[in-house]
Amino acid sequence: MSFSFLGIIAVILEVLRPYWPLFVMLVIIEVVLLISASARSHKTHVTEVRKELILTGLVSFILLLLLAPLLTGARHHNLGSLVDYAALFGASFAGAIVITLLTVPVWKVFKKA
Repeated sequence: MSFSFLGIIAVILEVLRPYWPLFVMLVIIEVVLLISASARSHKTHVTEVRKELILTGLVSFILLLLLAPLLTGARHHNLGSLVDYAALFGASFAGAIVITLLTVPVWKVFKKA
């Protein structure tokens, strides 16, 4: 069976179609929080929040490594090949980046308040 990249993207977009209003609201909230955090921080640089970014990313990566197979009903003993482990690490890494980008602005706004 062959899979095309555009076919996979089409299936993902079709699954996510009912949730687009939620994604748009989330993006608007994040933009407002980023603007608020940058207005309050007086030129906060990435070097100043590097520890928080790394800590948040590492904790979320480890949690996703442990919990991601449970989302599909699988267990870790069901991972049988290198491709399964590569997919788990890739999904966990991507999820950790998303979680970090979504939580750190909120954290900075409420930390400054």
